Amino acid sequence: MKERLVVLALLLSSVLQAQIVNMEEQRIVTNTTGWAGELKFGLTTSKEVQQVLNLITENQLQYKTKKDLYLIRLNSKILKTNANTMTDNTFIHFRYNRKFSDLLRLEAFTQWQHNRITGIKRRYLIGAGPRFKVLETKNFNSYIGLLGMYEYELEYSPEASIIPLQVIRSSNYTSFTWRILPNIKLINTTYYQPRPDLLNDYRVFSQASLQFGITKRLSFEFGGWYLFDNVPAPGVPKKTYAIENFLKWKF
Repeated sequence: MKERLVVLALLLSSVLQAQIVNMEEQRIVTNTTGWAGELKFGLTTSKEVQQVLNLITENQLQYKTKKDLYLIRLNSKILKTNANTMTDNTFIHFRYNRKFSDLLRLEAFTQWQHNRITGIKRRYLIGAGPRFKVLETKNFNSYIGLLGMYEYELEYSPEASIIPLQVIRSSNYTSFTWRILPNIKLINTTYYQPRPDLLNDYRVFSQASLQFGITKRLSFEFGGWYLFDNVPAPGVPKKTYAIENFLKWKF
């Protein structure tokens, strides 16, 4: 059964549609070292340039030691708008965490993204910075990340310059996980990504999900995300959002 699910996930690989990838929600919480993974299957409705219906699967794999965490995510998306079907939204993300103390970790990441829906022909990211544990109790924990990143972006729009945009951004986030009941938890993450040299060019992204455990490995998620990009690609609205439902299987 396990092998069949893994093969199915590889065949149906698909992507989270927002321009900012929320890797906080993708961390697999485990008290043991070694390999872990997750497969998600979901159906969402969202408003980007127009109203769309999305069939999504999300796949990830992570490896954990006592002090190190390696996480890789590879996705694509099947999207339907009116009578048209598009499969033109992919990304791959790799993240590394190094634990220095109970309060401090160092993060480094790189990402490649292609998203015709939001006007991104190619986007490359590379960044690093500290991650701080703000609070940890039996049922609640929260973190703050203060990262810097280099961004290379080439847009689809004919109105855009053929010269790619290359900028430095600050990528800051806050996140918390609240275990309401043993089988129910709420996760929220909010990102703020300004350009230090042009503060009017910024993005705000917030994502929340309520997760219900069905079995030890299977759970159901309900949630959504909201993105405000003050300087989007030409023809793309500043505000985008989605409401999402997933079945998630851990291995």
